[in-house]
Amino acid sequence: MIPADYPDYLLESFGELSKLLLSNETVGSTLDVVAHLAVQTIPGCDIASISLVKEKGISTLGSSDEIAIELDAIQYETGQGPCLDAIGKDAMWFHLDSMREDTLWPAFSKRAIDKGLEGLLAFTLKVDNETLGALNLYARRPRAFSEEDRETGAIYAAHAAIALANAQTHDKEARLRKDLGEALSAQEVIGRARGILMERDFRSADEALQILQARAEDLRKKISVAADQVIASSEREREELKLPEGFEDRVLSSTQAKRRRPRRTSTSWLVAAALFIALLIGVLVMSLQLAGARREAEAQGEALRAVLVNDNSVLALSGTSGARAGLVTGEQGSIFVAVGLPEAPDGRTYQLWLLRSGEVVENQTFDIVDGVAFLDVSQPATSLDEGEVTLEPDGGSNAPTTEAILVSE
Repeated sequence: MIPADYPDYLLESFGELSKLLLSNETVGSTLDVVAHLAVQTIPGCDIASISLVKEKGISTLGSSDEIAIELDAIQYETGQGPCLDAIGKDAMWFHLDSMREDTLWPAFSKRAIDKGLEGLLAFTLKVDNETLGALNLYARRPRAFSEEDRETGAIYAAHAAIALANAQTHDKEARLRKDLGEALSAQEVIGRARGILMERDFRSADEALQILQARAEDLRKKISVAADQVIASSEREREELKLPEGFEDRVLSSTQAKRRRPRRTSTSWLVAAALFIALLIGVLVMSLQLAGARREAEAQGEALRAVLVNDNSVLALSGTSGARAGLVTGEQGSIFVAVGLPEAPDGRTYQLWLLRSGEVVENQTFDIVDGVAFLDVSQPATSLDEGEVTLEPDGGSNAPTTEAILVSE
């Protein structure tokens, strides 16, 4: 068939496909249009679908009917069928007049007949020797596809492949722009968080970045998430240290008023000085509390990292459920960390037992909060031989009453 012989309906379909080249349609919406146009363009076709080649396999991304998706799924499930051969073999098309007479793909044809389909025509979608997928045309009656349908389908498939390649290019460009935007935004957040750590904790640029990386590992999330948390924490601290609104103006007004009073009111100055000193002490105490909280959080973070990477300095505990725990020596005593345990059932609590030479030297109960638990332990981890965790009644027990959930490795 030469272009001069193309029927009007085929030319109209080519016109619709050409519009896709000028649009910014996604791959999915493009293939839906291609499938519906195929039904309108090829007389013998009742339903159509497009099987797309992806990194992880083949899947259906466009169809004119839900049944087409089910038929394609049968091919993926059985590992046989015309669309798979159209993608995996050199032939550009496969034609099946009657599925009842099929000997090539019997497992597929039998189930397709059960869904009311009798004939099939599949074409490879290829551009520049790269196979993008397959165009699958299904008919409800046997021998529905004529020689002309096959010629028309081959021409239609060639144009559809170009439209698909164009949509894939648009998708890649859109993803690239999105990824680039996210990367720039993340770098801005990370840079701001590094600056906060350098100023607040007197860290070098490299040390600040290492802290963010360690926190990201602890959270098992991207470094930008850890950076967001540092920024949010800094903003909360600033809010807590902020003086009440109008405080500075009131102090200034009071000072000016006192200056205008006779010298005999010097007692007022003493009161003001005392208040000012009390305020400074309060701010200092608050700063020390915040610094202590930061040190505690950093110590817990380091302990969690040590447990997750199974550091040699850890008295490690593990169980069959995949949960992990460990005791890490800190500045004073040790820090116990448990991750991966579910919340204890109502009326029950977790209890840690630490042993030296076979005797319990310390035990504590604990709860799981957001999937993790921290405990301050008086015993240095290096002085202990064993540890275990059991599930005990609320309030704890004097000795383990259940089988250990976590035991020393």
